[in-house]
Amino acid sequence: MRRIFALVCLGTVAIATGCNAITDETPSAPPPSTSDNVFDPAQVQPGDRVLNLEVVSVDVAQLESQERYVGTVVFEGETTLSGTYSAFTPADTNESFPCFNVDEDSAAQLPRFPEDERNSWFCFDNAEAVQQALGEPANQQVTIVIDSFEYAYIPSDVTNMATFIRVAE
Repeated sequence: MRRIFALVCLGTVAIATGCNAITDETPSAPPPSTSDNVFDPAQVQPGDRVLNLEVVSVDVAQLESQERYVGTVVFEGETTLSGTYSAFTPADTNESFPCFNVDEDSAAQLPRFPEDERNSWFCFDNAEAVQQALGEPANQQVTIVIDSFEYAYIPSDVTNMATFIRVAE
């Protein structure tokens, strides 16, 4: 599985397979409308449940001299989401990745750290399956079912990942 991280720095977007830079900048976006999806990264452990999802792995660390955490948490369990299926093309590459921008109501179905105010979106770790079901990304509104949601929070524009399961009926 390839992990995609997109970092927005001074107006440019880069894609990498890892991330060492941590900044205090986050894109401005409204926080989710409910706090049921917010979890404490210091307390969550494998086997815990957030919403209807089971935590399967936790890799978080506290930032020095700050009371906030960064890292990744992987969840398993199917979730139905509505939003826009579109392509993400980093500025420094010609390669596009099929991604999903979650609408405001569905965003409450995805776990997040308390300080995360980014828009909810993710790219698919099984691009071929989603493209076979939905075609090439074309900014289309759709309701889908995902599994294996990998939440990544670093105070920059990192990409969450998920596995496409099917189009919701």
